Amino acid sequence: MGSIEFLPHTADEKFVVTADSLEDAFSTAVSAFFEILLGNSVYVENKITKEINLKAKKLRSLLYDFLNELVFYFDSEDLLLQIVNNLVIDRENDGSWSLSASLSGDYQYDYSLRTEIKNMTYSEMAISESEEGVWSLTVVVDI
Repeated sequence: MGSIEFLPHTADEKFVVTADSLEDAFSTAVSAFFEILLGNSVYVENKITKEINLKAKKLRSLLYDFLNELVFYFDSEDLLLQIVNNLVIDRENDGSWSLSASLSGDYQYDYSLRTEIKNMTYSEMAISESEEGVWSLTVVVDI
């Protein structure tokens, strides 16, 4: 797993993730998302799995859509999908990006929420890869 750094932000939550692969960076962003939602070191049980498949023209949009899936399942089905398995991110021939993954977790009823995440935001969202191949994601979450 990559590293997470939480940064001060006026009214929302902001974090930066660094990891050695793009897939690891996206998975680590899920960990940061749930650290905001549930607090540090709270893990949900692996009871329910959802398969997701996404496609976006831009990598930044793919990250936004991926994290918004967590919000969608939380809002629509009361699911905390904290566990990421089989995450694959590919660059398509047309230059777009695709993502497939299994997200697992549990219903929120057995867990105490630290805060509620309203939505993802494009504000300050950034993705970069260093010359050494280290990926960095900056994300702001609307709480």
